[in-house]
Amino acid sequence: MIITLCLSMLHRNASPSSHSEPSTSSKQSNLSLERFLEIAIEPVGQTMYVWGGGWNEEDTGAGVEAVTIGVSDHWASFFEEQDALYDYQNTLYQIHDGLDCSGYVGWAIYNLMQTESGQEGYVMKSGEMAKAFADFGWGSYTPRDAVSDFKPGDIMSNEEHVYIVLGVCEDGSVLLVYASPLGVRICGTDLDQTGTSDAIVLAQQTMAEQYPKWFEKYPSVLSMFRIYIITISFDGI
Repeated sequence: MIITLCLSMLHRNASPSSHSEPSTSSKQSNLSLERFLEIAIEPVGQTMYVWGGGWNEEDTGAGVEAVTIGVSDHWASFFEEQDALYDYQNTLYQIHDGLDCSGYVGWAIYNLMQTESGQEGYVMKSGEMAKAFADFGWGSYTPRDAVSDFKPGDIMSNEEHVYIVLGVCEDGSVLLVYASPLGVRICGTDLDQTGTSDAIVLAQQTMAEQYPKWFEKYPSVLSMFRIYIITISFDGI
């Protein structure tokens, strides 16, 4: 499996991150693929999917949480208040309570690229993200029809969704992390519509072992979206 890098990150403390901000020098030394994936994992298992979460009140770009270093303590407390019947349709635009897909990826990019809170953010429509990040010089942009493989750190982006690749399994299924109903979680793709794959099994094991509170409420780890969409290989940092 092409997941060695990711596995070392998944077996880590799942408690909320501190809001303390790193120094500029330490932040600059952490501009790496490994650091990006570490950041991407931080909200997993403690952050609900909220339509508009991570956006500002005007719905034009990054909100306060998406330009803040660290995981919001409120995300975890909001998760604790929910039961297994959580329905994101009932929390539309409660923007401070969780993250949607582009809010999540924008938050992750901000926490990699910035050294302090309150700077310009990276939240935008999901279909714009891959091309925009490539234009920033952070990786190579690959149109949908030209995608042939997937690597840890790839940002998959289309008009409906955006997510981050953690790795590819031997059977070709993809392990990914994203914000989608019900929340920020690790999932696997289903190659032949059977409901199982190496990535799904690995995602189940990881969520059950590392995020038991989440998994008890929300055991689904099946990716809701097809994998063959636009990608940026996050190799330019």
